[in-house]
Amino acid sequence: MTNTPDSRSEGEKREPDAALVGWVMDRVSRWRSVRDSSYASQWEKYYAIWRGKWTTDLQNKSVERSRIIAPATQQAIDQTVAEMAEAVFGRGDWFDITDDADPQHQQLAELEKDTLLDDFAKDKIKAKVIETFQLGAIYGTGIAKRVIDEKKAPKFLSDKNGDPYASDDRRICVSWEAIPPYNFVIDSAATSIEDALGCAHETVRPIHEITDLQRTGEYKKGDVASASGYGSSNVLRGSLGDVYEVDPIDGVYITEYHGLVPKELLEGKEAEDSDADLREDAAEDETDGANDEIVEYVEAIITIGNGMTLLKAEENPILGGDRGVIAYQHHKSPNRFWGIGQAEKAYNSQVGLDAEIRARIDALGLITYPVIGADATRLPKNLNLKVSPGKVIMTQGKPSDVIEAIKFGNLDPISFQHSGDLERMVQMATGAADPATPINTNGMNGTSSGMSMAQGAVIKRAKLTMQNVDSDFLDPLVRKSLLAYMTLDPDRYPVDVKFRVNSTMSIMAREFEQMQMTNLLAIIPQESPAFPIVLTAIVENYSGPSKDKILQAIEQIGKPDPQKQQADQQQQQMQMQMMQAQLGKIQAEIAEVQSRASLNGVKGQAEMMKAHHEGQQLDFQASDQVLKNKSIEVQSRALDIQQQKLHQDNVNHSLNHAHDVNTTMPVDKAYELETAKLRMAAQKQAFTSARASATE
Repeated sequence: MTNTPDSRSEGEKREPDAALVGWVMDRVSRWRSVRDSSYASQWEKYYAIWRGKWTTDLQNKSVERSRIIAPATQQAIDQTVAEMAEAVFGRGDWFDITDDADPQHQQLAELEKDTLLDDFAKDKIKAKVIETFQLGAIYGTGIAKRVIDEKKAPKFLSDKNGDPYASDDRRICVSWEAIPPYNFVIDSAATSIEDALGCAHETVRPIHEITDLQRTGEYKKGDVASASGYGSSNVLRGSLGDVYEVDPIDGVYITEYHGLVPKELLEGKEAEDSDADLREDAAEDETDGANDEIVEYVEAIITIGNGMTLLKAEENPILGGDRGVIAYQHHKSPNRFWGIGQAEKAYNSQVGLDAEIRARIDALGLITYPVIGADATRLPKNLNLKVSPGKVIMTQGKPSDVIEAIKFGNLDPISFQHSGDLERMVQMATGAADPATPINTNGMNGTSSGMSMAQGAVIKRAKLTMQNVDSDFLDPLVRKSLLAYMTLDPDRYPVDVKFRVNSTMSIMAREFEQMQMTNLLAIIPQESPAFPIVLTAIVENYSGPSKDKILQAIEQIGKPDPQKQQADQQQQQMQMQMMQAQLGKIQAEIAEVQSRASLNGVKGQAEMMKAHHEGQQLDFQASDQVLKNKSIEVQSRALDIQQQKLHQDNVNHSLNHAHDVNTTMPVDKAYELETAKLRMAAQKQAFTSARASATE
């Protein structure tokens, strides 16, 4: 039921707070109606299927007696959320500084990243992100709201006497709250948070919490009785929508609006018109292009209690008026704000699976428990025919003729195959393959190649979802958190740093990659440089408790022993010194050889000149010897001629003095003696010439 603030009598002066409240709640009410008409009934079914709670909306036929809900969709949702959480938080730091960070601020940026991670851990951001993943998988859209608060951060110190005490330190806390879609309304014409005129979070908070904030001055004074007004009934009923989950007496219906509002309303200008007239005028100002007065909007945060009490109204204090709400679609629905979740994908197959199982259970009841047909004319009046062990039934006649058991046949075995096929359809629709599915139901589980193909398809779909999560949810979450800290706590966050989310692979994708890298490692030789690289990659994907120690051990394998490395360095230095000494020696020898070569060149030239001179002397001596030999030959011939002359003279003498033969020396003896003297003289001269030549 929709309630509206009490309108004042015409002409009565209207308070400025009521004008702002009327402007906001009018839009929130219209946006909620559009949302509920399209999605409310379906969301209730999705939530009931995930929780396994039967409702009349899940009954397929009026004759159905069984209320079982198969856990196929629940398994797909839970597995998907687990994979997403593992992909984001499974590898240490889930965000890091981008590569284009300013080198001058690199150290500050690293410190700021560590501080932000520490603050996220204190504020349990991981749990809030996983809760948002859960809502996104069920309803199709994950929504989170930035909550800024100041919390105590006491430090335990000691006084002068050594007694411990706690300080009163406080810190700015920027946390995030997951918002169920049925508690969130947005401009019906928008496709994203940034495009919308505004959006609102509707919730119920305990009364004491609101009164405490009013007492401290955080909220304005006003009536905050039990929850009522506008959409309070929707919020009180919760996710199932059939019964109240919150007692209205215990809480206050809170509407927190984030978006643009007219500046004059935010500034609190009073108006003479009634609330209805103001809303009508504001609508005309927005839609009538011919209006001379253009409405000026500012980004603001408006908090309203019970649909009519303004508790807080302020211009957005964050840098640039950054809107503190983010949303992502689990699976994109083009040109729509609301996305498609796992429950919606599996809904038709889930309904068919439930109908099949319920029909089998209903039939099993008819087959298992006896149905009796009886002849009413032969039975005692008011006889209880309920069957129980040992019971005696009185009949008028033979019991077999009066009472007969009626059988309805047996279950058709084909229904088991139908159930398996419908479960497989749920997995096909959601992309959450279950490796525990029996082989006779899903033959792909019978072989490793079939499992690999199935996992590959699942991983591709999971990557598509993670791309939406990274770009539309995680990156804005980190950026918006940093902006809030930079605005409200600049001492701890002095630098504007760009971060990137390190979401990687889900556990299934990681196991699939592990299997591939293990097969690759088996064909790489251990001495290959690629072997330690692949081994390190395998261990990095490992999520066990000793991962860091294993990585350190692998890193140490590649590093030499420091002592051995030092000894090797000393040995290398000694070898270098020896090589340098040998090189110096070789260079000295080369210099000596070069100097000797230059000296020998001079000597060679002198020897060549000397040899040439000696050759000329030898030629002169040879020529002289030839002349001497010719002279000896001439002398020899002269001797021969002289001998011949002497011989002739002897002959003549013998003829002339024949009578003196007996008293004088014979002519032949004298001739021989003279010849011997000449020969000895010639030999002596030749020997003298030869000795002179040898001496020279």
